Amino acid sequence: MASFPEASVSGSPSFLSISFVTAQFSVIGPVKPILVLVGEDAKLPCHLEPKTSAKDMEVRWFRTHASNVVHLCQNGTDHLGEQLEGYRGRTELLRDAIANGSLAVRIHKVRASDDGQYCCSFQHGSVYKWTTLELQVTTLGSDPHIRMEWYKGGGIWMECTSAGWYPEPVVRWRDARGQTVPALSESRPRARDGLYGVAVSLVVRDDSVGMVSCSIWNPRLGQEKKSSISITAQFSVIGPDKPILALVGGDAELSCHLNPKRSAEHMEIKWLQSQSLNIIHLYDNGQDNNNVQMDKYQGRTELVRNDIKEGRLALRISEVRATDDGQYLCIFNEGPLSEETTLELQVAEMGSDPHIRLVGHEDGRIRLECSSAGWYPEPQVLWRDAREETFPSLSKALSQTADGLFGVAASVIIQEGSMGTVSCSVQNSCLSREKISAFISISG
Repeated sequence: MASFPEASVSGSPSFLSISFVTAQFSVIGPVKPILVLVGEDAKLPCHLEPKTSAKDMEVRWFRTHASNVVHLCQNGTDHLGEQLEGYRGRTELLRDAIANGSLAVRIHKVRASDDGQYCCSFQHGSVYKWTTLELQVTTLGSDPHIRMEWYKGGGIWMECTSAGWYPEPVVRWRDARGQTVPALSESRPRARDGLYGVAVSLVVRDDSVGMVSCSIWNPRLGQEKKSSISITAQFSVIGPDKPILALVGGDAELSCHLNPKRSAEHMEIKWLQSQSLNIIHLYDNGQDNNNVQMDKYQGRTELVRNDIKEGRLALRISEVRATDDGQYLCIFNEGPLSEETTLELQVAEMGSDPHIRLVGHEDGRIRLECSSAGWYPEPQVLWRDAREETFPSLSKALSQTADGLFGVAASVIIQEGSMGTVSCSVQNSCLSREKISAFISISG
C-alpha cells in the first residue's frame, strides 16, 4: 500500500487546508450532519468529483486518525483486519456506484459511541484526498417519573428521573404558571451503553397548589417528554401491591403509608372491612379508640407505629381466622382531606392428612372415599393411579365449620384389580402445597 500523510479530524484549520497540486479529483461528503436513532442503521456516503472510477483505489473510513479504521476497501475488496473492534461485524460497503466514484459505508445498529466525526479518504497512487462527515446519534429516553416526599427543612421535595437519552438532555421544571423553576440538584449518569440518565430534584413550598411538570428535551430531535404531578392534594395513601398472606392462627400486618412522607401523629387513621365498612381499628390524634371496634376483632388488633412520624403504619391482627379473609380499607383523615387505599388479606390453612377408606363393592367395582378437614380456602382433590396419571372424582362434598374451615369428601369407583396403587391428593392453591394420602393397593 502506498504511504499517505497521517490525517486528523480534530477540526483544526490545517486539516481542512491540505491539498495536492497533482490531485485529479476531490472528495465530497454530506454538507449536513447525518442524524440516526440508536439501534437503526447509518449510511456514511462520499464521492469523487469529477466522477472517476474508484475500483483501483483505496477507500477508507476512519475516526480521528487514519489508523482508526471503520471500514477499508482496496481495489474493490474489503480489508477489515485493521478495523476497530467496536465496528467488527457492523459495517457494510455499498459499492453499486463505485465505477462513478460514489461509495457509502453502512453501520448497522448504531450505538451512542458511534456519535462524532468520520473521515472518508480516497488514495490513488500518490494522490490522497479526504473529506469529513459528522454522524449525530440520538434517542429519546423513558417517560419522566416524578416522586415526592415531605422535605425535612419544610416544603415538598420532588425528584424527576428518566433513562436512555442521547445526547445529554435538557431538563426543566415548571410550576403551575408555566414558569421555569430552578433545580435543587442535578445528576446525569451514563450507562454502559453510553446513554444518559437524569435525576433532577427541587423543593416547592408545602402550601403550593396546582400542577408541577418536569420536561426532558432532546436538542437534536427538538422533541421532549413531559410528566406532571398535582400538589393540590397534600398526600396520597399507598398500600401493598400484592395480597398479604397469613396462616390461620398466625399474625397478619396490614401496612399503609403516606406519599409524600409526613407525620401522621395527629391524624385520624382507621381500618375498615371493605364490604361492611365496619371499623376494625381506629386511631385518633395519638390514641387508639377500641369502643367502636367490631366484636370479633376485640383484643386481636395492635397498631404498629414505630414510623408514624414518616406516615408509615401497620395494623397487626393476631390469631388470624378464616373469617378475616378479604379486603380492607386504610383511611387517613386530616381536617377536610381524606385519602384511602385498599388492601387484601388472603388467609390460608393446610388441613389434615387425607384418609382413604373402602366404602363398598358394586358389581365387581370398588368405591373409595378420600376425606380431609381443616382447610382454607376451599381445597382441590386429585386422584392418581400407579402411573401418576390423574382421574376425576365421581362425587365431591364440601362442608364448612363455624370457624370457616373447609372439609372435603371425594369418591371414585374403580374396577377391582385394574388399578394397582391409588392415591388421593388434597391441595391448597393459595399456598401451592398439597397433602397426599397413604396409598391403597387394589388387588384382584
